[in-house]
Amino acid sequence: ELRERFSLYGEKRADVLKDFLSLPEIHEAVVVSTCNRVEVVTTSAPENPSSLHSSIEKVFSKVSGLDGERLST
Repeated sequence: ELRERFSLYGEKRADVLKDFLSLPEIHEAVVVSTCNRVEVVTTSAPENPSSLHSSIEKVFSKVSGLDGERLST
């Protein structure tokens, strides 16, 4: 199932948080993961919002193993 690809637990959640915080566009981040959803809340000040979107998409692609096109659908 698609949701299982985004499951974040233990070290995986910590690694994803580190990935988000390593993005230059993101200043702060919180990752909330439950049995049926994942939420990421960030503060940022990107000069280019599409750059931020692309960076976040790359992190979720890494987590899920899905390419950007599949994530957008």
